[in-house]
Amino acid sequence: MKLGEKFSLKVEEIKEIASLMKILENQFKAPVEIEFVVKGKQLSIVQLRPITTLQ
Repeated sequence: MKLGEKFSLKVEEIKEIASLMKILENQFKAPVEIEFVVKGKQLSIVQLRPITTLQ
């Protein structure tokens, strides 16, 4: 396998992140930008903010 051909996240992890983003967007009542890290099975949010430039 060549560099770049392997995904960093598994499908289940992507679904979990998408679900979390929907919850956060509902709480903020706006789309959010999220920065996170994954270490092992632990997902940690390092930055979260509403996207204010969308119209």
